[in-house]
Amino acid sequence: MFPLFRKKDGPAVTDQVWMTVQAKFSALADRLRQDPSLVLVGWFEQTLEQFRQFPGTGTLTPDGALRMAEDPALSGGLNATLLFLEHHPLPGRERALWDQLGLSRVTVCSALDEPLFVHFGGEKITQVLKKMGLPDNEMVQNPLIGSAIRGVQDKIASQVLVETPSRSQQQWIENNLRKAE
Repeated sequence: MFPLFRKKDGPAVTDQVWMTVQAKFSALADRLRQDPSLVLVGWFEQTLEQFRQFPGTGTLTPDGALRMAEDPALSGGLNATLLFLEHHPLPGRERALWDQLGLSRVTVCSALDEPLFVHFGGEKITQVLKKMGLPDNEMVQNPLIGSAIRGVQDKIASQVLVETPSRSQQQWIENNLRKAE
């Protein structure tokens, strides 16, 4: 059979990418205002803390609106739309959670100035987007972006033998990726 017709593993992933974390948080705050049933899921405690402290989100984030990916309540069948605040550097961690939750579609919101992207040249992409005239607060969504992200995650996975848990994406990168020699 042709690979064209092969079933993909896991849910359909939509990557929504902003140039800055500030632009991403602003857009997500607007979405929460429009749909208070949204649940934002983070892989790192620091990401959730940063969102809670972002101007204008204080009244938008009741206890249930922000969850850690490991939160058992997610498995309890929340009747809500989940938006992931970031990618986990290891694709296997994401796939395992998404499979556990039985998700058929996943939306991951990222920013080019997040440590994962900075580590792999996100500033170059930002420069290209700015040259194209894209405003800082505009979201980019394209299957090629998702493919590039998964390529970066696969590269990271090939470098990590044993994962060291971390509070932030930056700390995770520092603790888990081998330094170039």
